Amino acid sequence: MDEAKKEKYLKIFRQEAEELLKKIKEGLLALESRPGDKESLNVVLRAAHTIKGSARMVGLEEIGKLAHKMEDLLKAIESGKQKISSPVISILFQGTDLVEKMMAASPLSGGADKEALEAVVNSLLAASEGKKVAAQAKESGLKVEEAQETKAVAKDTLRVEAARLDKMINLSSQLVLDRIKFESNMSRFKKTVDDLEAAFKADQEVLRRDFPALYKQVDAANHQLRELYQSHAEDVIELEHDIQETHFQALFLRMLPISVLFEEFPYYLRDLTRELGKKIELKLEGGDSELDKRVLEELRGPMAHLLRNSVDHGIEPPEERLNAGKPETGVIRIRAYPKGNQMVIEISDDGRGLDLERIRQKAVEKGLFDEKGAKSRAENELIQLIFEPGFSTSKIVTQLSGRGVGMDVVKTALEKLGGDIQIETAKAKGATIRMQVPFSLGVLRCVLTMAADTIYAFPISSLDGTLRLTMENIQTDRGKPLISYRQEMIPVYYLGELLGINGNAGWPTQEGGHLLVLVLSHSQQRMAVVVDKILREDEVVTRAFPFPLAGAVKFVSGSTLLRAGEVGLILNIFELFEETRKKSVKAPTMVSKAGAKKKIQVLVVDDSITSRIVERNLLEPAGYEVDLAEDAFQALEKIESKSYDIFLVDIEMPGMDGFELTRRLKAGPKTKRTPVVIVSTRSTEEDKRKGIEAGAQGYIVKSKLEPLNFLQMIKHLVGE
Repeated sequence: MDEAKKEKYLKIFRQEAEELLKKIKEGLLALESRPGDKESLNVVLRAAHTIKGSARMVGLEEIGKLAHKMEDLLKAIESGKQKISSPVISILFQGTDLVEKMMAASPLSGGADKEALEAVVNSLLAASEGKKVAAQAKESGLKVEEAQETKAVAKDTLRVEAARLDKMINLSSQLVLDRIKFESNMSRFKKTVDDLEAAFKADQEVLRRDFPALYKQVDAANHQLRELYQSHAEDVIELEHDIQETHFQALFLRMLPISVLFEEFPYYLRDLTRELGKKIELKLEGGDSELDKRVLEELRGPMAHLLRNSVDHGIEPPEERLNAGKPETGVIRIRAYPKGNQMVIEISDDGRGLDLERIRQKAVEKGLFDEKGAKSRAENELIQLIFEPGFSTSKIVTQLSGRGVGMDVVKTALEKLGGDIQIETAKAKGATIRMQVPFSLGVLRCVLTMAADTIYAFPISSLDGTLRLTMENIQTDRGKPLISYRQEMIPVYYLGELLGINGNAGWPTQEGGHLLVLVLSHSQQRMAVVVDKILREDEVVTRAFPFPLAGAVKFVSGSTLLRAGEVGLILNIFELFEETRKKSVKAPTMVSKAGAKKKIQVLVVDDSITSRIVERNLLEPAGYEVDLAEDAFQALEKIESKSYDIFLVDIEMPGMDGFELTRRLKAGPKTKRTPVVIVSTRSTEEDKRKGIEAGAQGYIVKSKLEPLNFLQMIKHLVGE
């Protein structure tokens, strides 16, 4: 066999063996919990037999030999010659581990440590002959309970490399963006056709009388142009449908059930429970829920760490649990369920819970607080400390814990996904870690709206309907505004008020006194949201905010760049519903500017779209009116036509940097007394000195931007 063919067959074998080894692990865990499970025994037996035959077919004799001995032992169990016990299962796991190690060798040759191979083969041989297998010093105390869920049976499957699939999805995403550009060009085409037709009609009598031949040519060309546009418009509609369906199907190909991730954990925890001498029941729920393959891959590491923490720090040893009046077997539950436009994954245990007093002491030891400050800290503040790099409450450093590496990595990984993590804890009762992640890292179909001069995108999955109402349609119950929708009374809010933006200005009405309303649904609840405008429904490419800006904007899960270069903010529907539970909303009033207090005018100058939006969304809820400029030249143009009370200026901008802009502002008669605050990523003392010399009254480093301190500085400088 030539090398090219051999490599091809080895690649096929590796893919097949990986799936078969996964089945063997699942089956062995099932047999350990349910020794009489004949179906699981048959699955493991068939998988071992297939690996044996396939390995020998491609010349991997040692893997074939090992799989053969595993098959012999399984047949001995099937015939009753050997009984299922934890030591017997451990021997089979040793064989599985060794096969995996040999497969991991590069190049795949099937070679292994001869002594290790012979030791495992001899153990398997002895057990298959019916000899008693000695118990290990520590046996696994793991029991697995998986919720029974209906799973679709896959037929006519085709194995495809992930890289090829990703490339296809990226191309389909680009098609969506190209379609948006094409639609924009078609709108311009229509306008041109309409303008030409209008111009022709205005002068057609003159043309018909004085230039009859030219009139006929222009009239014919006008009709042809209109027919061409109509033909293209019909093609665009068909193209839009095809692209949308192609993209949807491409994304769907990358969706996998969460059980793909869940099935790795029982085997992982089996070794941990044996090593730590603990008894644990693992309960798995929601494995049929689906996530993007890339999201699942990013979750693998964080979830393994969280499970390790639950076993090592959370669940107590059996003796300690019995003394505390608990069952000796602890419970770890992994539960996945969709919530709004995100997937929630919970890892909970009934162990000790977080040791908040120990966290407090460790914070003092590390100099994060003094003794007095540590005692005044709230529970949530203490919990957040475990996400600090290098923070560990473990008294000793082991292979499992105590190195201060982990929870900060978990948080960073979730932020990268645009997700979040929350922890609930109760002393001696356990802890629940709740992660929220998006279903897919791709494209969302959204309804685009306007509120307070900002574009907000509502995921279409959260939309239950749209309405046009008048103020007469709104009723109040104890001051809370409600509307009737599908024989149900639901609360109604103005989006600007809900987000804390221009909430005191009143509700915006359209011509004729109508309100534009979106009805949102989430977890069997509904609410209505009033917006300034409903722009359109569109497919948007999602972009998560970069760290450290991620999380700085409340109610927003990411941003998107739209067809005309505008920035839209994608709303987190889950957070909006949470806000309505605690927010007291006053009865609505119409928009009225009479007697309104003059607002402080702020100009934000920054070439970063994200920075401009974040700063505006921090300032507007505090009552400031904010204008945005993407460079120094645009800022100077705005200043010519409008007066401002304060300038927020970035340093690194194209054409003219922030230092030079500050010097110009301080030299201008109109702006020389207006305070300037530099907001930049630069953090050196030299840059701060340059800013002060240029005339800036404040300097904020973006990575250290803290909303409360930021607003206090602005308030101080404008003299409020």
